Amino acid sequence: MAALFQHTAAQREERCNDVSRAIEVLRCLPAPQPQISDDIGLWLPARSVAALRAHGIDSLADLTVRIPRRRRWWITITGLGPARAKQIENLFAAHSQLTERARALIVAAGPTVVTPWKLFGCHTR
Repeated sequence: MAALFQHTAAQREERCNDVSRAIEVLRCLPAPQPQISDDIGLWLPARSVAALRAHGIDSLADLTVRIPRRRRWWITITGLGPARAKQIENLFAAHSQLTERARALIVAAGPTVVTPWKLFGCHTR
């Protein structure tokens, strides 16, 4: 802050105007929307993030695999509990595009086809 007062009054006024314009631009921007690939730390409280990371859940995509079809999906995650699980469920309820995007990715990947070794000409005896 002290460095600001070393500038001339005109320079301080210009910086003030720049800050005001930046604030106005930010005010007009739409609120950020969660993306399926986002890190959970961007959208969830730190305690929930710590519990989820301990179970290898690092992204919203990882969460979409657990939440949609399991009632008490959080029960095996130590430190999460029903209240924190409800906060996470509320995030997904407020942003239904996350679950839709996850479903689209699963459908696009499709099932994997297992090819028997004998079709490759590999015979073991």
